[in-house]
Amino acid sequence: MDYRAILAPPATFAQQLRTFFEAGGVGANITLPHKVRVMQLVDKVSDRAQLAGAANTLSMHAGKLVADNTDGAGLVADLSRQLGALAGLRVLILGAGGAVRGIVGPLLDAGCKELVLRNRTAHKAQAIIDLFRPSATRRVRMYQSEDNDQRFDIVINAVSSGHQGPSGSAHYEAAWLKDAALAYDLSYGAAAQPFLQHIEQLKPGLASSDGLGMLAAQGAASFAIWTGHEVEFTQALRVLRESV
Repeated sequence: MDYRAILAPPATFAQQLRTFFEAGGVGANITLPHKVRVMQLVDKVSDRAQLAGAANTLSMHAGKLVADNTDGAGLVADLSRQLGALAGLRVLILGAGGAVRGIVGPLLDAGCKELVLRNRTAHKAQAIIDLFRPSATRRVRMYQSEDNDQRFDIVINAVSSGHQGPSGSAHYEAAWLKDAALAYDLSYGAAAQPFLQHIEQLKPGLASSDGLGMLAAQGAASFAIWTGHEVEFTQALRVLRESV
């Protein structure tokens, strides 16, 4: 296998993509800023990529180029590594960007009892909730500050403020962490530190994690799509952790 990074500026991305697969490429990962645009350049889009509104994995099957999204599967795999089965858990998700669209479905499929979305702009969170109606109306809802029951098992930060440095940190409530077993940031490395540090201040000793495990696990899911072989991602995670 030859797997390498290919710089593809927006102006030449479509042509580079065609050239790659015409030369015999069988699969590719797509990163920002192309994860939305690439869905217009393929023959088929998977259901989970359609729901996510973005694709990160391309594969060639029977002459057809297929777009998929493994981010949500990667998150579920990493959460399961740390907590075991997710069935019956209540999850608070902070943020309502494209990343959240990609993780709601897989979390529901994993058996989470309830997903509560909190976002500064309420209509963005509501738009994501509407995507999963009517099948999951009672399991995905908007956060309400007046809720009597604010017990969550997992708090997931999907707000990109950490990429702006400590000054960009959002507001977090200690009450959200009262019964939590894990606080998780979808970002990794320096971008996750403002959230993780804030969590440590609010509830010292609470288990917390950045999203590096999600990165490794979504890569394993992509590998399975390309090769048909399931792989264990924790070894790759160890290598990544040493390099970050």
